[in-house]
Amino acid sequence: MKPHVYLCLVLVSLAVLISGTRLPAHGAYRAETAPHSELTRSVVPQQQILDQAADYLAVCARVNQARLEEKPDAIIARELYTLYEGTAAGTPRLLFDEDGPLCWWVAVCRDGVVGGFLTYHPYTGELMSTPGWKPGGRPVFSIDRAQWENLESLALSWVGLEEDSDARLILIPRGDDFVLYFGIPAANGLVRIDVTSLGMPGGLCPRLLTTAPLRSAIRNGLPLATREEASPSEERAEPRGELDLPIPDVFSLAVLPTVRDQDGYGSCVGHAAMITCEWWECGRTCYDGTGDSHYYTCDCEKGPQGECECLFYPLSREYMYDRSRTWPEQLNLKSDCGRSGFCASSGCGQGACTNAIVTDGTMMIDNPYCGQCAGSWMSRAAEVITHEGCCTEECQPYPEYMYAGPEHAGCTNGGREACTGQCPNVSGPCGNDFTLKSHHVINDVLEIPNSIYRHGMVLGGSSVCSPCFYGAGCLCLDCPCSILGGHAYALYGYDNTATPERFLFQNSWGTGWGYGGRGVMGVEAYDKLSWPGETFYFVGGKDLEVEVRPAGAVVPQGGTLSIIVTVTNNTNEPKDFYGWTDVIMPGGQPFPGNPVAGPVPVSLGPRESAQRTVNHSVPATAPLGLYEYRGCVGTPPNMITDDDLCWFVITLP
Repeated sequence: MKPHVYLCLVLVSLAVLISGTRLPAHGAYRAETAPHSELTRSVVPQQQILDQAADYLAVCARVNQARLEEKPDAIIARELYTLYEGTAAGTPRLLFDEDGPLCWWVAVCRDGVVGGFLTYHPYTGELMSTPGWKPGGRPVFSIDRAQWENLESLALSWVGLEEDSDARLILIPRGDDFVLYFGIPAANGLVRIDVTSLGMPGGLCPRLLTTAPLRSAIRNGLPLATREEASPSEERAEPRGELDLPIPDVFSLAVLPTVRDQDGYGSCVGHAAMITCEWWECGRTCYDGTGDSHYYTCDCEKGPQGECECLFYPLSREYMYDRSRTWPEQLNLKSDCGRSGFCASSGCGQGACTNAIVTDGTMMIDNPYCGQCAGSWMSRAAEVITHEGCCTEECQPYPEYMYAGPEHAGCTNGGREACTGQCPNVSGPCGNDFTLKSHHVINDVLEIPNSIYRHGMVLGGSSVCSPCFYGAGCLCLDCPCSILGGHAYALYGYDNTATPERFLFQNSWGTGWGYGGRGVMGVEAYDKLSWPGETFYFVGGKDLEVEVRPAGAVVPQGGTLSIIVTVTNNTNEPKDFYGWTDVIMPGGQPFPGNPVAGPVPVSLGPRESAQRTVNHSVPATAPLGLYEYRGCVGTPPNMITDDDLCWFVITLP
């Protein structure tokens, strides 16, 4: 599993981790004034980082070239090969936040241009992020390599300082942007030189800062045009550069479930919900339960439809269809009986039609002379997914035939109750293994790309526009078509560079429809043809989750470190497990006394959370620097169900 991460937002996220830092009363940050030797104690050497980056670029080009030779139509492999082929690692630079080292920043160079950056952990040397790319594998940046390689001398000479001055490159988050500047402790006082313009189209244009920049909160990462339409642009003291990166202009999820066929039944909601649940089988593992393609992807070998071994259990579309029709419990669903001709005779399977709910009963028998069960809504399916989950295809199979009596119609009269029995191929009650943590309504069509990129598969749908849907979806702006009813599907990608802008979705009409069973939907067409409150993204989570955060991120020698630990059971069953915490020293080596807390037994009821504050006395002789604190839940020492990291800094008293 390899994160494909946009550089700026990763750095901003890392900086926010040390959230207790504030500007001291004397108006200078520690990273601006502390001795350079103290700040860089235990930092991985520059040459080691350069060697690692050079090896990484060579391997990326070689691996993706091999993937292309094996599978020439592999889009991501082609774009990655285009991005990395012929590149070289530029000069690594150590980047600081307010308190100390934040990361090593290594330029990815080709033909005299910096096209992106690799980011490495300052104390462990681990790769933290890789460059983003534009459609076709084109690099995001276009920075003059000579300006990058000579950044210090260009900035320092601009203010008349010697090139060997003690300059520190510092990044301060500023809402959706950031400020990048050199802090130089000089004989006549502290000098700050803003070099954020390095990422702007006009290139480097240094300027003096009279005060230290202050960080501000990160806002939602919607496309830039949407943000500025939603709120008037404010006058900014700092320039806004290309290093402030939005989500990619073109994107599709790295893994997709197998295309299915409704076989003529009105079960589109069940299919779309099942597709969403199946994608989250991979989302729980390769995407660490987040669904966030900003940090994660799926590198497993893909099948011809984009499926992979992560999608281990085929899930039940029949159950999702039949169960969503009767959510919530005791819904007096009359639509089955209201269908023309349904239950008109005993030949339809259940005798006289009744409004009484008949759950988990005999399947409706379907033939050309009988109607079908009614459809459902995406909002009901979303509730089922997050409250009860989905069972497997083996537990509740779907009829693989079309209007061939005497066969069932893929539904029961009145729908199903929650799946509580035992599925033959999973442990525990049916459905519990396939429950997602939460669902969220997408109210604005322009939020959908961000939702796909940050949260994975989106459950949606729209009216069916004829004749557009006879092809591969609807791209027209003002569609001269008739509406043939509603249809649900799962959105897995988007293209904001096309005209018109469009979404990519997976349909349930078999592989003979559209592009191998998948289609495109214009953004404006979706906006016009979809329904308010019926498009959703999900948060997957894990069965057990742990979160650790420092009550104060800067602790003096001899002081007390307080860590707030929260554990959550996301299942509908009680859970018994252990919790423990470890510390990593500034040099990257584990603390000899690990675990510093636990292991302690923990018991949580269904959907229960617990929180406590763990206090640690910091020795008066503790090494100065940045420490990593890791919280774990599971069965020690090797079975870790979930873990979480935070950072703290030990300073002089």
